[in-house]
Amino acid sequence: LCFGGGAVMMNDYLLLLIVFSPAVGMLVLLFTPKESERNIRIIGLLAPIIPLLLILFMYMTERAGTALASYTVVEKWFNLGHFVEDPDLFSVYFIMSVDGLALVMLLLTAFISCMAAVASLNVRQAGKSYFMLFQLKTGKLWGNL
Repeated sequence: LCFGGGAVMMNDYLLLLIVFSPAVGMLVLLFTPKESERNIRIIGLLAPIIPLLLILFMYMTERAGTALASYTVVEKWFNLGHFVEDPDLFSVYFIMSVDGLALVMLLLTAFISCMAAVASLNVRQAGKSYFMLFQLKTGKLWGNL
């Protein structure tokens, strides 16, 4: 993976993958035909499992000794300092980080979302709408939608 001319490790964008995975699940469900109920249920179940696996990976690497600071995302969002001497004077940065308590809360949220998805497999009416709203709810829990 290469951005901006330099190699980027997966840890650099792992938080973004976790936080925006419900939006990806919603997009996949949006383009899934309403008639294919089996595929809708599979996608509805897999979408919350992916962040759970990523958070478990984060948790296990943290327990193995990796500092949680390695999962911090810092990107320059936009810059308004083109007309002053210091170009970083009016820069706006996107910063996302995780600490020990936040990691436990992420793990708990992912686990509860997976359990709710498993319990939702019995929904028969308006399955596509239900699972899209479920992904919206999960995105709200992660804080991105």
